[in-house]
Amino acid sequence: MGELKGCYLMPQAPILLPEIGEEQIKNVKNTFNACYEVASDVAHKVPDTIIIVTPHASLSGDTIAISIDDVLYGNFDEFGNEQIGIECKIDKVLTEKVAEYAIQNKISTIKLGKNSAKVYGVGVELDYGSMVPLYFINKKYKDYKVVNITYGLLSKLDLYKFGMIIRKAINDSPSNVVLIASGDFSHCLSDEGQYNYHEDGEKFDKKLISLLEEGNEVEIFNLDSSIIQNVSQYGLKSCYIILGAINGNDIKGKLLSYEGPFGVGYGVMKFEIENMRTNISGDVFGDVEII
Repeated sequence: MGELKGCYLMPQAPILLPEIGEEQIKNVKNTFNACYEVASDVAHKVPDTIIIVTPHASLSGDTIAISIDDVLYGNFDEFGNEQIGIECKIDKVLTEKVAEYAIQNKISTIKLGKNSAKVYGVGVELDYGSMVPLYFINKKYKDYKVVNITYGLLSKLDLYKFGMIIRKAINDSPSNVVLIASGDFSHCLSDEGQYNYHEDGEKFDKKLISLLEEGNEVEIFNLDSSIIQNVSQYGLKSCYIILGAINGNDIKGKLLSYEGPFGVGYGVMKFEIENMRTNISGDVFGDVEII
């Protein structure tokens, strides 16, 4: 029986890489150091597999895409440095279980490989939402396989349910696993980035971080939808998946770093799991059945 050893929320900004950010690294020093702290923590847990979840959907619409090729590769060519590449082997057993359970539970899911990617007209390369966290992990630990998942415009209930599905698949596999969900917070902290400043940006980030630290799932799922729309964030849906994966256990996030120097909130959090209970319930949304 496999075990979920830990969950992490990490930023996905390529500027965090010294080879890309260069002199700008000094402005995100705390985030940079926190990403290395996560890498050291993962190395200490010695996982067989890292499940990496990114909001940069391979397919449009309300669909989960799960990579099924034996090996995945990506580089940072679109950010001006094709020399930095990430290559990883897929945990085929766990990947198949996640896909199987998602399909059984009526979560729209596509197993994405080279052949199916041609049909859908998309690529199969790792995207930066996966590569940025793995860049840091690889500095400390490399003896792992991956399950690579991208998600689209699914509802928060489906994303929470998908997190529960991930946990069930881990329980039914032989792998010890850590889950890393990538995503940045508000993109409206200032006019410095591509989005205009909005006063709700900082409020949203502080509120979400506080609720994650408290483990207040109910309030996270009841955040004001108008505020969410105002702040152009890309991390909340990743949080839904983490919450689903830790379902049935006390959830307390530890904030390792938060910065927003370029108008975008970069948050690094870890969720410690001690004495993980194997039961999975649907307390937040009532009865959520996982088959």
